[in-house]
Amino acid sequence: MDFATAAIWLFFPIAQMLFPACGVIAGNLVTSRKTGKKYPVAAYTLILAFTFLAVVLSLLSVFFPANTILENTAMEMTPYNMAVQLIVLPVSLAAFILFLTASREKKENAGTIRKNILKSIIMIIVFLIIYSARIFLGYMIDELTGNGGIEELNKFLEGFMTLSTMGMLGLTIINYPLTFTLFFGEEYGWRYFLQPRMQEKFGMRKGVLLLGLIWGLWHTPMNFMYYTTTCGPQSLCNQIIVCVAYAIFFGYAYMKTENIWVPVAIHYLNNNLIPVVKQDVSVDVLQHQEIKWSDIPPAALLMIVYVLFIFASEYRSKKSVRSKESAAES
Repeated sequence: MDFATAAIWLFFPIAQMLFPACGVIAGNLVTSRKTGKKYPVAAYTLILAFTFLAVVLSLLSVFFPANTILENTAMEMTPYNMAVQLIVLPVSLAAFILFLTASREKKENAGTIRKNILKSIIMIIVFLIIYSARIFLGYMIDELTGNGGIEELNKFLEGFMTLSTMGMLGLTIINYPLTFTLFFGEEYGWRYFLQPRMQEKFGMRKGVLLLGLIWGLWHTPMNFMYYTTTCGPQSLCNQIIVCVAYAIFFGYAYMKTENIWVPVAIHYLNNNLIPVVKQDVSVDVLQHQEIKWSDIPPAALLMIVYVLFIFASEYRSKKSVRSKESAAES
């Protein structure tokens, strides 16, 4: 069995998403011996343990593949698929509670304190508006290129207003505390840790653009072994474009709110609204993608609205979020 097949069982992408946060967590815990800073150790430890378990199960899925489909499940599911749900949900909920109930000092040191709540809510709403606009713009582009965009839009609207889709939308909101850990895993590494450092070294704009490039290239294993196994180069090219655009907007949201939970929530919504929009909960929503080179320019066009945020005043500032926090501490 090759490693690409193992990715089907989901533990590889889970581990991949957790790695960035684990690097930051390990660094904080090691340096705390010298700095004396206190961190939410219980939450940190849980995420580290979860990542270790995901790595172990990824390796097990390589050497001991499970092709048996479990009976009496709502959708086709293997033992590894079932294990994902049995592990991710309670771990995420426990981590959510541990981060929430940690002392203010620990949350401030870890950068996990929730602040600027009104700005945070507004940023999430702005993202949802843009996300919705991109959907409709995509159908308009399809119509202009002769791909029946209006017809597909009507089908989408008809399906979207069904009880099942509304239920999926409701579950997406409710499930945030149960799966947020995966998106915290990325955002704590990219936005909280790396973005301020890249901006201090390369400048506010260049720093975030380079971060987007790094973030896109970091997805390479996913592009060749999870999202698709037939068109990896096209998938990676599209991924880099998407990550650069999202790095700009997610970075803007973080600088605007100075609240890491905002990009975490936006990243969660971005990924978990896909089954709602596609009206499909099967693995084919993310896996087994077929991407042609001709698909990339229209997809890139739809990301321009996020790129425009590079001209926001936050990117003209000379201080990153880290610099502001350091100034506030002093």
